[in-house]
Amino acid sequence: MEDDKLKDKISEDDKKVLDRCQEKLSWLDAYIQMLFNSFFL
Repeated sequence: MEDDKLKDKISEDDKKVLDRCQEKLSWLDAYIQMLFNSFFL
């Protein structure tokens, strides 16, 4: 989470969920980029 003002208002459990979501989105972005490169480059 980037905004320090919001960090204090989010529970630890919610922070864990947000971290996992960001982790999965990063993986998905990398996977899509790999697929794009393998098919179109």
